[in-house]
Amino acid sequence: MDKKWMSQFMKFIGGRDLIFTLLVLILIGFAILIYNQISFIFHPIIVIISTMVAPVILAFIAYYLMNPIVNLLEKVHIRRIWGILILILAIAGLITGITLLIAPLVEEQVRDLVKSFPDYVTQMADSLRKTIDHSFFRTIL
Repeated sequence: MDKKWMSQFMKFIGGRDLIFTLLVLILIGFAILIYNQISFIFHPIIVIISTMVAPVILAFIAYYLMNPIVNLLEKVHIRRIWGILILILAIAGLITGITLLIAPLVEEQVRDLVKSFPDYVTQMADSLRKTIDHSFFRTIL
């Protein structure tokens, strides 16, 4: 009678699956505890991986975007290596051209900002002074 009640109770609470799950959760808890104690060992590995992930993802994206163009150049009887080289040079030239067109505009805007920055600071200080004068902070300050 006692064994029957115990087996029904084990079935009710989940049986061997529950015990297995609890043991796995305890082992995961120990693994997390140990990792927290020695996490400084993994820091250089994490830095290396985080440094390498972005360029690898960008390389895969570039491959999938440029592969159809290289395939098209192959159909025009341009060897694959020359097609890749032409495509890379074209993209580099496009980026250089856009940079050369935009750089003077950005330079002019930065010069204007540097020239008018003192006025902006003065306006901000005056606005802050007016806000403080007309608020309850006036009694504190």
